[in-house]
Amino acid sequence: MKSDKKIVIENMASLFLVQGANYILPLITFPYLVRVLGLDRFGLIAFSIAFVQYFVIFVDYGFNLTATREISINRNNIDSISRIFCNVMIIKFILVLISFLLYLSLILYFPMFRTEIYLYLIGFLAVLGNLLFPVWFFQGIENIKVVAIFNLLSKLIFTLTIFVFVKEQSDYLKVMALQTGGVLFSGIGAFLYAFIKYPIKVVLPKYYDIKTDLRNGWYVFATILSSTLVNNSNIFILGLFADNKIVGMFAIADKIIRVFINICVPISNAIFPMVSKLFSESKEVALTLIRKVLVYGGGVFVLLCIVLFLSADSLVFLISGESNIDISILIRIMSIVPLSIFIDNLYGTQVLININRSDQFMKAVLFPGIASIILSFIFVPMWKYYATAIIFVFSELLILFMMIYYVRKNKIYLIKKGIA
Repeated sequence: MKSDKKIVIENMASLFLVQGANYILPLITFPYLVRVLGLDRFGLIAFSIAFVQYFVIFVDYGFNLTATREISINRNNIDSISRIFCNVMIIKFILVLISFLLYLSLILYFPMFRTEIYLYLIGFLAVLGNLLFPVWFFQGIENIKVVAIFNLLSKLIFTLTIFVFVKEQSDYLKVMALQTGGVLFSGIGAFLYAFIKYPIKVVLPKYYDIKTDLRNGWYVFATILSSTLVNNSNIFILGLFADNKIVGMFAIADKIIRVFINICVPISNAIFPMVSKLFSESKEVALTLIRKVLVYGGGVFVLLCIVLFLSADSLVFLISGESNIDISILIRIMSIVPLSIFIDNLYGTQVLININRSDQFMKAVLFPGIASIILSFIFVPMWKYYATAIIFVFSELLILFMMIYYVRKNKIYLIKKGIA
């Protein structure tokens, strides 16, 4: 059998492969789309994706953390795994039905959505893809290579087809169809693979189990929803007060920042199942692992943020084909965010979730999320994307501060008592 360390290394390598694709493939398609679609259509797509993301988060309901932890703990019990799998899928299916009814009502009622109804209907395919892709299952059994393979395939297909089918501004609907279609494709493939590869039994969920799973996942769901208010609402709220061109300019800066933020994903997803298991066996061993990741990973992210700050002008020119001082300034304002998110993930996801303090985890994200929304509605109408960027940074730093505060409140010190 493979050692835990070897499994984590393999999972992290698989996820870094996907993140490598997240680096390289956008560098191919991102500049092409900006040039072909123009800032106006590019901003419209960014706004619509931000809108759809609220429903993706609603359907996910935090299962990528709560169900992952349950699968990881019960990984050797096929009956328990089958029960968890069926419970989660039934709950998510119900949430998709609720989402679609609400989603359809909104796009039919509001003119700003109704005028682009086909764009938003196509966008909902991403929600269906999220329903079908059991990321939480593969993370829990620590077979993240499957997630990496299906994600990589969908990204490759999207990249290749973009150059075939997108030739002019009017092809923006095709861009959305290809992007969300890729998500749906990977979801269907991963779902079928789970049933073919693993002896999952179809178990009819009990009402009590569904109620328990919803209750247990509430804090994590509320936390992730709050996090979405910080990370996703910046483009959405900006789009309510600014034209698509301005949204497009911010979206370029935001996408560049998120390429660096996404480096956190393979690290977090790879170590979370192992950390969950270690916390159930030895708290100190789990904390030792987290401390090592904090020290070495923190050093890497400091360097990455410096590179991001210094190379802002070059990155903008590479993506858009021309210099734009406003976009460069936005990148520099937000350049600290990747480091902040990396650290708060260790304190929040890896520690608070695993010591069963989801309530504190929720509070650490909920209050900054609410503050972000309030500040955005006050300042974005006046200062547009500059206000959006500054509020984004402020909210992320506030989350980091509160994560550290709650971890220390539980008498856990990842660096030194009295420091952090």
